[in-house]
Amino acid sequence: MEALFHGTGHYPAGAVIGPACWPHWDLLIVVRGLVILRAGRQSLNRRYRLEEGDAILIPPGVRFRGTGQTSHNAIWVLHLKDQAACSPCRTRHFRQVAGDPFARGLLTEIARIHPGNPKAKRDPYLLSLISALWEKLHRHNRRAGRRQAGDGRLHFWRIEDLETLSGSTLPTSADLAAEAGLSVSHHRVLFAKEYGFPPGQHLRQLRIVYARKLLKETQFPIKRIAATVGYKDVVSFHRAFKNACGCTPGKFRKKNPAPF
Repeated sequence: MEALFHGTGHYPAGAVIGPACWPHWDLLIVVRGLVILRAGRQSLNRRYRLEEGDAILIPPGVRFRGTGQTSHNAIWVLHLKDQAACSPCRTRHFRQVAGDPFARGLLTEIARIHPGNPKAKRDPYLLSLISALWEKLHRHNRRAGRRQAGDGRLHFWRIEDLETLSGSTLPTSADLAAEAGLSVSHHRVLFAKEYGFPPGQHLRQLRIVYARKLLKETQFPIKRIAATVGYKDVVSFHRAFKNACGCTPGKFRKKNPAPF
C-alpha cells in the first residue's frame, strides 16, 4: 500500500467535484455537508448520496462526478497505489463509517502528515493510520451486512498489543498463522485479502511505529529501544528505521524530544 496523496477539498453548494477517472484507487470521505456523486465505467449511471460521515471507495478506471448540496461541504480524499489494498474491484459505499470520534481522530492525525513530503508516502506511521482506517471500513461493512463476513481468526495487531510484550516475545508472521490455526502461506493470503497487505509488512510497520513512540515519549537508550521492538542489534534497527522514516533514530529523537 502507498499513499499517493491525501488532502481535504471544500465545495460550496453547486460546486462540481471532478469529473475524474484515475488509474489508482480513490477513497472519499464526507467530513461535512452532503454530496451527490455519480459513478460508472462507461456512463455515470450509479447515484450515491453521501451524507456527513459517509465514505465511498472508487476503483481505478471508474469515472465519477459529484456536486456539493449544502453551503459548506468538505471531502477528505486518499489516493492509494496498491490495488490489492482495495479489493473487490467495484465501487463501495460505506454509510456513517467516519462520523465517530475514533474515525475523526484518525483523519485529523493523517492530515498532520504533510502530503507533499515524498518520504511520507511510505511512512510507517501514516500507513498504520491508513490501515486502521481501512480496517474500520471493513468491520463497519461486515456489521452492516453488505459483504461476506471476514475471517475472525485473523488478528490485526496494534501498539497496545506490543506494549505488553518486548524483544524476542514480539509476534512473527509464523506466530500469527499459528494463532489463527492456519499454515503460513494460507494465513498470508487471507490476511492480505482482508487488510490489503501481508502480515509481515504489518508487523514491520508496527515495530517502527512502536519505536517512534518510545523515541518520542521516553529517554530509553536507542540500544534498549531496538531490543524492545524486536531487533537483534542496533545496526539492523538503524537500517530499518532509516529506510522507513528517512532519518536515523537519533535524528528523529532530536526533532521530537521527550516531554520531560
